[in-house]
Order: sequence, then C-alpha cells, then structure tokens
Amino acid sequence: MRFKYFKEDEVVNPYRDGNPAYEWSEMPFEIQENLTLVMEVLDELQYFKLEKENKFHITSTWRPFKNQNSPHYFGKAIDFQIFNKKNNVVFLEIMEVIKIQMTLGNFSELRAILEYQGREPWIHLDRFYTNNLIQNTKVKLMIAYPRKNKMEYLPYEGKLPMEYL
Repeated sequence: MRFKYFKEDEVVNPYRDGNPAYEWSEMPFEIQENLTLVMEVLDELQYFKLEKENKFHITSTWRPFKNQNSPHYFGKAIDFQIFNKKNNVVFLEIMEVIKIQMTLGNFSELRAILEYQGREPWIHLDRFYTNNLIQNTKVKLMIAYPRKNKMEYLPYEGKLPMEYL
C-alpha cells in the first residue's frame, strides 16, 4: 500500500470497528483492493484541502461482522473525522472539494455522506458500491443526521447536518 498521507496502521484499526486484521497483509486481497480505491480518494482530499492544516483521522474501514448491506462490510467504505479543528465548517469545505472534483470527472463512483450523530460530525466515503436496499445510493453527495431514533439521509445542500435538527 502506497499512500502519501496515511500509514497502514491508520487504515487497519481493529480497536475502533472490529476489523479482525491487525496488519494490512492480514486482510483478504479483495478487501485490500477495495480499501485502496477509497483510500486513493482520501489521500487526494488530504492533499487538496488540508495538507498543512488538519490531519484526517480514519475512524472506520472494513467491518466484516456488522451490517452485510453496508459498504464497510465489503471494505468499500471509510469514515473519517478531523480533530483539533477550529470549527465544523471544515467539513463543508471538504464536501465542496469533493463536489468540485466530481464535477470535473474525478473520484469516479464515489459517494460522500457528511454525518452527524452525537458530538462530532464525520465524513463517510464509499466507492464502487451499489445496493438497492439502501435508500439514496444513487445520490452522490448526502448528509445524515438522527431523526426519530434513526438516521435521516438527504441530498447535500451546503449545510452541516446538525443544522437540520
């Protein structure tokens, strides 16, 4: 695995989300390939927007023991947060970079969801994943927030998810 801004142990994080591997080489080859496709986008985002400002912290990757309808189950998704930021507007800036890159034809088959549940927002990226059982998988930029004890997903409109609460 060759990424400019991330180390293997940042991608393989069994303590956070139940990834049974402790090292990159312990994951099945197909999962490594899938995660690499998403990590390419995350590496580019780190470069485009925040190379010197804030470091992205990967909080979730491959989750083989959880929801089988999730792109995480197949290693096709990564969640990340930004710590030590001044405010949450930085998440909107990242979403705008993603939107621009998608408009330019970059980041093929990517879906980005700005999510909020609890104290801090995070961004979910999945790539090359389709599932007709999950609502709005064809919408490429979304927000998600808790409503009536379940997550509500809406198209991204340039606002933080907590503004919908």
